[in-house]
Amino acid sequence: MRCDEDMTRKSNAAGVGRPLVEQFRKAILLVTALCALSITGCDMNANASNKYFSGPYAEAAQLIDSHDAPHLAGVLKGLDVDAPGREGMTLLWYAIQKKDYQAIQVLVREGSRPDRQAVENLGTPLHFALMDKDTHLLEAMLDGGLSPDWQDEDGASLLQLAMKSDHAFDIVKLLVSRHANVNARDGIGGSALDDAVDTMQPDIAMYLIEHGADAMGHMDNGSSTAWAVQQTIGRLDPAAKRAGVTDFSVDKSGQPVATTQAAPAPGRSPEGQEMLHKFEQLRALMVSKGAKFPAAPPAKVREQLGRK
Repeated sequence: MRCDEDMTRKSNAAGVGRPLVEQFRKAILLVTALCALSITGCDMNANASNKYFSGPYAEAAQLIDSHDAPHLAGVLKGLDVDAPGREGMTLLWYAIQKKDYQAIQVLVREGSRPDRQAVENLGTPLHFALMDKDTHLLEAMLDGGLSPDWQDEDGASLLQLAMKSDHAFDIVKLLVSRHANVNARDGIGGSALDDAVDTMQPDIAMYLIEHGADAMGHMDNGSSTAWAVQQTIGRLDPAAKRAGVTDFSVDKSGQPVATTQAAPAPGRSPEGQEMLHKFEQLRALMVSKGAKFPAAPPAKVREQLGRK
């Protein structure tokens, strides 16, 4: 996201985020299938605890099977809670597949790390909870002691990571209700508000501002939230000039033929007009909170910062 100012953060977010989002969506489908199997008695049946675990771990899994969270903590004492059993299964993943929210809470409280235990094509339990429509998974982790201000190795907060979810607003509301820092910034100075704008979610952006997000912030490269909103409104303007799109085909003689036509303006469609209206509402809210429009370009902001 450290880019020249004629490139928008939106394009960067799309380029980097889409593969990750697709991976998480596939993970959701796979774990949903596993959960469906547990309902039908396939694989995750009453004997599944012994299939994946042995000794005290099997005992813990059996308590998860019977949804006996009150006795689970006692069994976990002295155990490496995240030690994988057979086929790489851990107790936390086991509880997630069983949708035992109390067990998830107990496991996290007893030291389970939902930000680890990554499984190929699944990611970590935490990322799965952020992407899943069932917010009870993340809620159970928070109840167990996961900080709502957790940040990954790049400094991205749970609020920022939630923007990649199809159920981002529900996750954001949950985190805000748990007093997550809405102004936490990642390693390049980006915030959840910036990510809400970049991922074209103005309703979430307005919600964050209404709950204390700084409408006048900027990233390390000088690109401000106001600048991103202004650029987005410009792109959505039905009268905005559009770059030509060139298609190549082959004529009857086998020679290439280039055809250039202007790409349709997004703001001309009903969906685009609705999105434009919401971003205009966002701009008005930001102005009421002190943001300046027209927004200064990133180079100007960097220059101003250099003088301080």
